[in-house]
Amino acid sequence: MTASHGWMLSLGVFVLPSLSVPVDVSSPFLGINYGDLMAKSIGEGCTQNITQTPDEQTRDGFLARLATDDAPACLTTSMALTVVKEEGFRHLKVFEEKLGLDESFFSPLDAGDLVLTRVSEVFRDADDAAHVWLQLPNGFLKHIRDNSSYAHDIIALIKEHDDIVDVVILGNEPFLFPEAAKDEFLPAYGVFKEAASQAQLDAHLTTVLANSVIQNTFPSIDAAEMVPSYLELLEPFLTDLRASSSPVMVNIFPWFAFSGAPVEVGLPYALGYRDPPIEVDGRNYTFIWDAQYDAVVTALDKAGFGDLPLVIGETSWPSDGDNPVYVNKTTAHIHYASVKKRVLMDIGTPKYPGRQIPVFYFIAFDRMNATSYGFPPVEQYLGLHSEEGVAKFDIGSVAEWGEGDEQVIPHMPNNSLAI
Repeated sequence: MTASHGWMLSLGVFVLPSLSVPVDVSSPFLGINYGDLMAKSIGEGCTQNITQTPDEQTRDGFLARLATDDAPACLTTSMALTVVKEEGFRHLKVFEEKLGLDESFFSPLDAGDLVLTRVSEVFRDADDAAHVWLQLPNGFLKHIRDNSSYAHDIIALIKEHDDIVDVVILGNEPFLFPEAAKDEFLPAYGVFKEAASQAQLDAHLTTVLANSVIQNTFPSIDAAEMVPSYLELLEPFLTDLRASSSPVMVNIFPWFAFSGAPVEVGLPYALGYRDPPIEVDGRNYTFIWDAQYDAVVTALDKAGFGDLPLVIGETSWPSDGDNPVYVNKTTAHIHYASVKKRVLMDIGTPKYPGRQIPVFYFIAFDRMNATSYGFPPVEQYLGLHSEEGVAKFDIGSVAEWGEGDEQVIPHMPNNSLAI
């Protein structure tokens, strides 16, 4: 079967069988993105060989060492994941970038190099079980499309960690350009899905939709809809997600909306404490994040897919890399608290009150190599921690909303650009 026939069949008659492990989106959760390839000082490739002592198996142990003259030049993947674990994160969206470094794409892949292997080791206790959403880079798609053996190799590695992998995410915003989605993502999805079915992989499959698939989001949220040219491509894929009870994902970054129009948006609205609120379609909004979320759900609903579970794959606010009035640890903390409140308090959004919203915060650690990959400077500083593993602010409980969290969000009329 050719790749092209494979995806056409997959999106027509063939669908994934009922999965024995339902994906965990019935309750909201605050998860974290983790990937170490773009962090110059995190990962098994660190040039300095670091040996952990028993006292350094906990976050406090790491922080104690970081305060000494013997501070490590880099963190191993296991050390970094231990920091994340000790802070209470159990839902991890893992970027498995190292698989794509095999230039042949067909030679045996080494499971020992995978972040997934380290997650299994660090979260090995039943009480600390991890829920992994494994994300494969866009660069994988054409290789999966062109040779199903590559898909089978990846799935074989994933099956070694069947107990922790809930979802496999194929690419990041592969629908950014219609032709690329048609030529790469959809064929690759069909090939990968068929290979997953043959291997009886329990994990669900999905991807992250780009904001470009939605139009007419301003000034009326109720007018939001899917772009027709995208909907034509997306409809069979979204139908497939429904058939397999799989979620759909989007990324929401208020920073980019604010940085593009700082005066019009205003910092309080971008961070979640605008007072008085902005009235849109008869509903009051204090946080542009809510408006962005509501626009996505509205567009999905109009297309007939409003029932699909929606998970936020990435959201963050930089702590450096731009105007320090807007970009600092305080603004990053306020954004984190505002998002956390929506996840843990079940308040939903103005248009969809009470709706449960699972979120993966972006990202666990700063990525000081991000600019070398073509990203703007702020992309280096989106982490909850520095590359050395030190938290930028009090993250608090990732399972409960507390009084300390509430105090982070300003509660006063303040609609100027500065805090």
